[in-house]
Amino acid sequence: MRRTWKRALTIGLVVAAAVGVVLLVGAGLGWFRAGPAPTVTVSMVHWEILQGVDEQGTGWFGPDSFNETGGTTGFPLTIPVGSTFVATLALSSFSSSNHTIFSIDAKAPFDVLHVTPDLPNNVAPHEDDVLFQVTVQAPSTSGNGPMVVDLTVDAQPA
Repeated sequence: MRRTWKRALTIGLVVAAAVGVVLLVGAGLGWFRAGPAPTVTVSMVHWEILQGVDEQGTGWFGPDSFNETGGTTGFPLTIPVGSTFVATLALSSFSSSNHTIFSIDAKAPFDVLHVTPDLPNNVAPHEDDVLFQVTVQAPSTSGNGPMVVDLTVDAQPA
């Protein structure tokens, strides 16, 4: 009986050593490395400005919509799923009246987490380059291709 116990212990140690060698070799060969983290590619930011028009029929802040794309804007942007990035909106008032920016919202699957400066925020007549930093959270799952962030700005008379 004693020999059986010693033999079982010896076999167990040999098997454990073999498993250890396989694990070490596998780790060295990269068998257990995690694949790349899933990502989201943001190809552009599309801005929609919900605004009125002045006496000449011009939008208070210019065109009702525009896109941020290409080199100087930082798009396309590839980020890990669920992470955040900042989109910057620069508004110039073409109006002779005060207007208030009440909200900046994103369409699904993106979410606006924070806007700096805080909203609502007043824009004075003919004020140039009023900057808003919009922190956007990417979706928690990767898409099948480049995605467009749709952001809507709600502006009303002050």
